[in-house]
Amino acid sequence: MDIAHNGINKPTGNPFKAFMVTAFPCASPRVGNAGFKAVCDTLGHFHLLRIVNATDPVPMVPFAPLIYMHVGQLLEIDTTKSPHLKGPNNPHNLEIYQHGVAGVQENGEFKLEEELHFDNAIVNKHSDNLVDEYKIPDNWWTTELFKGMVQEEDGRWKFIDSAYVPDPPTA
Repeated sequence: MDIAHNGINKPTGNPFKAFMVTAFPCASPRVGNAGFKAVCDTLGHFHLLRIVNATDPVPMVPFAPLIYMHVGQLLEIDTTKSPHLKGPNNPHNLEIYQHGVAGVQENGEFKLEEELHFDNAIVNKHSDNLVDEYKIPDNWWTTELFKGMVQEEDGRWKFIDSAYVPDPPTA
């Protein structure tokens, strides 16, 4: 929001042209008062899609909605509808949010479309939330051997039950 408000998204020497500033906050609480919301709503080159999991309590805090307000457009997901997740799980988890965004449908149902190429293995990266039928080890990213998980050429992770240990990915 500061980037658009302060004009940092405008090229030097051309104040009439501005680049779009877009944010996708996940699981964020209410952030400002009515004045803050009014400023956000008037910024022409600022768009915010606020992503909220239906059972996540964090977006409901602080509990005084008359003082603190949400900004931007809402995309509500409901990961309890996913047949791929164990329940109950931690709804305030980034991998759960990614799974929810990949599976949200316009009608409010949940379906992972094959063409999205969502990698379900990331759900168990730091937890044990994926149903056991996928045979993805829990907390596989936090162990020295990645518990047999290998990253393939397309970036997806796959469980290989062998002694092969890949180098960790580098940024």
